[in-house]
Amino acid sequence: QHRSFDDETGLPNAAYLERRIDEEIARAGGRAGAFAVLVCGIEGLADLARDGAPGLAARVVQRLAEALRARLRDFDVVARLDDDSFGVLLPEPGPDVDEHIATLARHVAEDVRKDERLAELVRLALRFGHAVHGFGADRRDALIARAREPRIRTV
Repeated sequence: QHRSFDDETGLPNAAYLERRIDEEIARAGGRAGAFAVLVCGIEGLADLARDGAPGLAARVVQRLAEALRARLRDFDVVARLDDDSFGVLLPEPGPDVDEHIATLARHVAEDVRKDERLAELVRLALRFGHAVHGFGADRRDALIARAREPRIRTV
């Protein structure tokens, strides 16, 4: 079980999210819009880790993980994809996925900015992209690749 979780955030890792996406694909059958995949990334995290105060990049990652967790529904799945990005599986995202994602992105960015310790030290830029099953992407790899394409940037 330990291999399914990220040590730094305690969240599931990319392999776990991939398995859950495969399960949702099977559950959805041919029903388009049954779920969406969101990717949220931190722009410039590698530079921040190299040039910032010690532990600052880790604090940014932890704060973003907390903000995502707090803004998701109980049955959504958030996972750490790699050093600077998180993936979210959103089952049954509703009829207006774009609006749902835009609202989520706005709230997550606001929550991260509320951390005064971070606000004093760094100006963060987050990027959000998403893909909806059955709308141009049906396979896991295609869904994740499309979701990695930023549609929203917040500063």
